[in-house]
Amino acid sequence: MISRAMTADADLRDLIAAAEAFDSDYERDQMPAYNAVLAHMQKHPAHRADFGFMLLARLKEHGDGHLFMFCMGALKWPEVEAELRRWSDASASETDKRPHFFYASCLRCFDPNYEFP
Repeated sequence: MISRAMTADADLRDLIAAAEAFDSDYERDQMPAYNAVLAHMQKHPAHRADFGFMLLARLKEHGDGHLFMFCMGALKWPEVEAELRRWSDASASETDKRPHFFYASCLRCFDPNYEFP
């Protein structure tokens, strides 16, 4: 039997995949897809930890922070910010500074005055 948690997680993965499909086509409006991801996350607060982990994992794998910054700019989950800050701090001492600058840039969405472009 499939649990509600598994369904909610699978649904979010599908919504994220649909939202990220827009990343290579900047002529298309990605906001409906981004809003669908955010609405799903807000509708299922019991899955917050899983959803936060999922967004962080996609951030690391996908290398594009737009969806992450859109969702966390609205939700501002402190545990997600703390994990991203750990990544940023850990990457500061690496020779390749690109991850550090990327994570630092993504951290901007937790600023109280942040507005998604």
